[in-house]
Amino acid sequence: MINYNLIDLFKKNSINKQLNIMTDDKTTNITNVELHQEQFELTESLCSENELTFGCCEASCIKFTVSNIFLPMKNKWITVKTTLNNNTNKPFLWGRYKVFSDTPTADRTCRDIVAYDVLYDIINADVVSWYNTILPNKNSTTTMKNFRNSFFKHFNVVQADIELVNDNMKIEKTIEPEELSGATVINCICEINGCFGHIGRDGKFHYIYLEQEIQGLYPRNDLYPSNTLYPKDPKSTQIGKSMYITAEYEDYLVKSIDKLQIRQEEDDIGVIVGAGTNTYIIQDNFLVYGKGSEELKGIASNVYKKITKIIYRPFSADCKGNPCLEVGDAVRLPTKYELIESYILKRTISGIQALRDDIESTGEEYRSTQVNSVHKSIIQLKGKTNVLTRTIEETNSKITDVESGLSSEIKQTATDIRAEVKNTADGLSSSIKQTANSIRSEVSDSVNNLSSSIQQNTESITSEVKRASEAEGSLSTKITQTAESITSEVKRAKQSEEELSSKITQTAESIMSEVGKKYETKKNATNTKTELQTSIRQTAEGISAELSKKVTETKEYAESAAETAESNAKRDTADKLKDYSTTTEMNTRINATAEGISAEVSRKLQSYSTTEQMNSAIKQTADSINTEVSKKVNGDEIISKINQSAENVSIEANKINLNGAVTANQNFKIGLDGSAEMPNGKIGPWNISAEGLQYAVGEDEQTYLNYDTIILSNAVAAIRLYPTMIRIAAKEDGEEVGVFEINAAERRITLTGDWEVPWN
Repeated sequence: MINYNLIDLFKKNSINKQLNIMTDDKTTNITNVELHQEQFELTESLCSENELTFGCCEASCIKFTVSNIFLPMKNKWITVKTTLNNNTNKPFLWGRYKVFSDTPTADRTCRDIVAYDVLYDIINADVVSWYNTILPNKNSTTTMKNFRNSFFKHFNVVQADIELVNDNMKIEKTIEPEELSGATVINCICEINGCFGHIGRDGKFHYIYLEQEIQGLYPRNDLYPSNTLYPKDPKSTQIGKSMYITAEYEDYLVKSIDKLQIRQEEDDIGVIVGAGTNTYIIQDNFLVYGKGSEELKGIASNVYKKITKIIYRPFSADCKGNPCLEVGDAVRLPTKYELIESYILKRTISGIQALRDDIESTGEEYRSTQVNSVHKSIIQLKGKTNVLTRTIEETNSKITDVESGLSSEIKQTATDIRAEVKNTADGLSSSIKQTANSIRSEVSDSVNNLSSSIQQNTESITSEVKRASEAEGSLSTKITQTAESITSEVKRAKQSEEELSSKITQTAESIMSEVGKKYETKKNATNTKTELQTSIRQTAEGISAELSKKVTETKEYAESAAETAESNAKRDTADKLKDYSTTTEMNTRINATAEGISAEVSRKLQSYSTTEQMNSAIKQTADSINTEVSKKVNGDEIISKINQSAENVSIEANKINLNGAVTANQNFKIGLDGSAEMPNGKIGPWNISAEGLQYAVGEDEQTYLNYDTIILSNAVAAIRLYPTMIRIAAKEDGEEVGVFEINAAERRITLTGDWEVPWN
């Protein structure tokens, strides 16, 4: 209640009241004369919500109608006072207001004026620049007291002197707003201190705490004397029966708040103080984003002490006007059946001489589960939440820390359980999904392009690790384990240039290892794709190794075709792209067992018109070595074989080429120049022996050419052997100059030409 020394005059009838409204620039002065039919009212509210909502800050509004005032008043500040019984030295101050609207009436004889106190401008202002000034960076801090002092200094508004319950609370830069209203800031300040905000008649901003335990204790028949029970005076101002005209009230009392929860968002567990069921919820207050549970619990305890033990009866009453009463005051009204003990949460006082005061207080017996946040969500820099939601199909638990970029979430249904942890600041995340028949876990690093996963079911366990970088390309490893086998794979793909892979498969019977490489090259209009692969297979019986190479060349060419239509027709040229490719496949294979070793090499060349296949194989056992080489072109096959044993060696081929000096049994020799040397031999019917050449005509008839019989010297000779004849021709400058001929069939010897040959 306002401490005004002439307050009793408001309670009396027939007291002269003179209203005075003056603009700050002194250009307009409105009195009872200019006020049209005493049309003046003041509406002020501490909380107009259906339920008591701490943090509410509502601007007061005055309305009046004037006549014979011609100067516009919009946006001008006015001061309103009342003088009682001509006590001009002791006027009652109604407050200071800013004209919001100045509207002529329909008949243009009067003007309707609407004005609000300074709180109207505060709650509608954008204070982003102020917020970024007091908290310039992410690590900036201040105290609650400094924070609110700076806020009202920004608007040149004086605060009533008071110590708030959380004035020592640390304020951090928790948001990065693009816009931030003054209402959001002042609502959050008051809410986290368990109070309301109001501009008093003195123009100062007042923090209003509701008086606790306002009820008095009165003697009654049902009260029994005890050492701890005694009458006590109420903490309220009485409005006697003579001071109100009508009063209505609820049959219930608004019950005391016995539990306080501060949380960041809906279903967030947050912190809880108190163990009752009538819960007050503070949600999404940006001033407490990011605070730990211990600090938040201390803040909540301070607030809880101020908002509990508030019990009142909702009511409304039409009373004689008493402007000294203020919103937030505790009042009591005796009625025929009930003593109303409550608070003035909203009032409208009207008139001048015959003041009327409509006061009211609303509230439900028990609090609903609605959120009591009085501001909108904004972009967070800091914040911690613990959210638990349940439906008949799903249970979801999520914990977040906005500042650290951390979050964890667990979702549970009848069919699966999913758990996920994220670190958005570092680009890290992990997840686990569990069903009745499988478990899958994943870990990823988006910054470094790393990931790993494990998949487990009743048949197998698979683990995989991946890494991707611009320099290395894509790397991955994979291990798959079943009851029958273990398989491990390593892969690297470097864009389209190169792909490497290796694989090991292990079973109870064997171990198989594979290494592969794929790459592409392009030169001019030819694309070459090369695939290399090696493999080793090991069993208890043997080891086999295989190497393969596949080369595919693709050539591209274009053909142009043109058609000429009849006179003046356009020429249309179409490019037709045709591809043909050449594929080369090469393979090597080695098999080793206790019985033997075999090695194979193959090559297959396939073009658009020709298929060529070549193979070679070596098979070695304890008693033999076999080699085979084959070539197949479009169905025609050539084969060569060598079979070696302890007893013999056999060579089978269409062609046999021997290079270098060759010796057989120390008697047959082929020199590097191609000359042959042997003590004996046979050419057709001719026998070669140490004695010379012998041609056997019959059993007793032979022709001889003995070394000591014919001697050729100082001549270039050509010797020709025929089935029945030997012909020796001497040459000079390429021309025959002499011929020596032995004809066995005709039994003659012929000598012609110029022979310089001595005969022995």
